[in-house]
Amino acid sequence: MKADFLPAIDTPISDVSFFIFIEIILGLLIHICITLSKSRKIGTVNLYFLFMCFFYLCGLGSMVFMRFVPNSDVGTMKILKRILTQTISVYAPIFTFLIVQSIVLNNCVSKWMNLIFIIPTTETVLVLLNDYKELFVSYDKLYSFLSLLDSEWYMYVYEAASVIFLLVSAILLFVFAGRRNSKNAWYQALIMGIGSLIPIAITIVSAYVPEIKGNITINNYGYIAQMLCLYIGIYGFHALDLVPNATKYILNWIGDGYVILDTGLKLIDYNHTFECSLEQFCSFTYNKPIDRKNDEKSTQVKAFISKLCEAIEKSRSNKTPVSYEQSIMLPDGNSKHSYVIEVSPLEIEKRLGGFVILFKDITEIKKNLEEIQQSKEQLMERDRLAMLGQMAAGFAHNLKTPIMSIAGATSAVDALAQEISESVGDPEITPEDYRDIVNELYDWTGKIRTSCSYMSDIISAIKGQAANAVFSEEREFSVREVTKYSETLMRHELTKNGCTLEFVGTYDSNLTLVGDMNCLTQILNNLISNAIDALKKTEDKRITVKTEQLRDCLKISVIDYGPSLSPLVREKLFKEMITTKGIKGTGLGLYISSTIIHGKFGGEMWASDMEEGCEIGFTIPIK
Repeated sequence: MKADFLPAIDTPISDVSFFIFIEIILGLLIHICITLSKSRKIGTVNLYFLFMCFFYLCGLGSMVFMRFVPNSDVGTMKILKRILTQTISVYAPIFTFLIVQSIVLNNCVSKWMNLIFIIPTTETVLVLLNDYKELFVSYDKLYSFLSLLDSEWYMYVYEAASVIFLLVSAILLFVFAGRRNSKNAWYQALIMGIGSLIPIAITIVSAYVPEIKGNITINNYGYIAQMLCLYIGIYGFHALDLVPNATKYILNWIGDGYVILDTGLKLIDYNHTFECSLEQFCSFTYNKPIDRKNDEKSTQVKAFISKLCEAIEKSRSNKTPVSYEQSIMLPDGNSKHSYVIEVSPLEIEKRLGGFVILFKDITEIKKNLEEIQQSKEQLMERDRLAMLGQMAAGFAHNLKTPIMSIAGATSAVDALAQEISESVGDPEITPEDYRDIVNELYDWTGKIRTSCSYMSDIISAIKGQAANAVFSEEREFSVREVTKYSETLMRHELTKNGCTLEFVGTYDSNLTLVGDMNCLTQILNNLISNAIDALKKTEDKRITVKTEQLRDCLKISVIDYGPSLSPLVREKLFKEMITTKGIKGTGLGLYISSTIIHGKFGGEMWASDMEEGCEIGFTIPIK
């Protein structure tokens, strides 16, 4: 605001004012240097205030120089006066308005807002043309046009516009404080609002007090008071407001990096994590748009930026977060990191204000998952080998009995053959005796055939289970096949521990299932084996396999009459690798069984306590 557009200076500024202005100039220089050296990240509020300080520096500098220029040097004095009025009073309202806009919009001012600088720039150009229109006296038409500026009407228009900018700034500050509803916000709005209204107050007072009108020293003190209010509002209350600073501190040290872009993809902010890990790779420059077409960048960086821009555009069009995973070889060339990159749109008062991009480093997580998978595979391999060892022991024991029977039958057949050979030509041996010998031979060969059939069943069952240790096969099978194989394979372990196995249930004899029969058999074997372990210290050695067909599912369970499960074990059963066998067990059997039932058959495993004993089983849908 200008109390007078080009005031005359009859007397130089006083010594006191001169030294005050010198100190303020030094303070402005120190502030500009500190701000520029402190960080590359200068927020929009600080940037506008920095430019405002520069303009004030030029204006106050010109006023100081006036002290050393005699009034007789009209040309120099005229230039200094214009520098003073144009740099401070003309541009101050615009900078004030933009600073307030940046505070209200949290540093997300649109770049198009800078077009309002056209207003003071146009006013400055018109002032200069009016001051030096004599230079164009030889151009009749142009000189006639410039003569219209003599009335300085444009200055009154701009003065009205300046008042509007300053009033709107004060109103926006108080509205913003009302929304935040905090003590610091109200203090900030009060101080900066007073600063916005000081130039208006000086203009009003100067209109009624002739002593003030044209006194540029008083005008400058007014603008200095305005700048001081803005400085306190920007730096004082932000420093006192612990929440933004604490939040910024936390964001700087979280494990995930982030960047904030405006709608034009200009980098507005980022945290310490991004600066340390990804800034050098991404080649992002603060307060500049992402460069998509820089030929100097590596192929990897170009691909990274291209994919990031695609995600941003997708987030912009869908107005939803977009995430994807990408691996990056960092500039040191030795470390490859994996990131989940999430692009989220930022809405400010129901309009798109920019984007926040999170970089979640999942390198260690993937590494840990790979180690867990390797450990799981090792445990599964150990369990598989234990299963094969158990099958081998059962196989050897189950084959021992029929082999001994075949060996005994073979010896009996040899003895009968020897008897026939020795009785040839013996008159006491009647045909009836030969028939008896032949019948005995038939009996022994029948026993051999029975043993061979039993051995064939054992080999078929073992072959299926051994094949399951390498690959799986889906086919149709009956419930009876599963129970038959389990009974055959578990016979040795049941006999060894003195347990009896009983099959009960109600289901359709023609019922067939589809899937990996060997897996289902092994799961049932595992349940029976666990029941055998539970009965080792009990007198009641009964084990019951119960099968129940419901409308759309089949329930198979194994019941033992030993100790019940503790609440802790029952809670973690099937969810973790938990065992009641101490160092002799891994807890892997039931965990893997539950995974297979869920993954391959779409069912679930369950456990329930009875008055005596425990029942563990599984339910699978009937397809």
